[in-house]
Amino acid sequence: MRVVIFICALLTVINGEELDVHYCDGVGSEHCIIEKIRMTPCSTPKKECSIKRKFNASIEFDFTPKFVAENLVAIIVWTNGPTSEIEFPGFDKDGCKFTTCPTADGVTQSLLYSLHIGQKEPVGAYQLKWKLYDINNESNQCCFKFRVRVR
Repeated sequence: MRVVIFICALLTVINGEELDVHYCDGVGSEHCIIEKIRMTPCSTPKKECSIKRKFNASIEFDFTPKFVAENLVAIIVWTNGPTSEIEFPGFDKDGCKFTTCPTADGVTQSLLYSLHIGQKEPVGAYQLKWKLYDINNESNQCCFKFRVRVR
């Protein structure tokens, strides 16, 4: 699925626009506080970020885990309704490549992911879910949703 590549491109933040924080359904700030989410480029951050094909993009977020984790798993999925999720194949799930590991309880840190959005990525609006969790205990997680439009 071509959407995978555009997701990777969504994510090199220099003066990125801040997005509103929307926690995943059933997951709040009990285990993790999402401080800020920044996306570059992002022309309309309050509604959905609009990004062009054939460009680089990045997402960076600051989070404060309320748990200690030696290793983190990172997943990004396209959500289509409350129960339908499609994981992006080829997405590097090693969260420690994009943020500091181990995490420390109550210590704020950042995660940065970047990629190139190819010409063949499908045009359209997408709701994406980013989940970062402890490899040994999935309930210890940070999870948020955001919208993007590929044009």
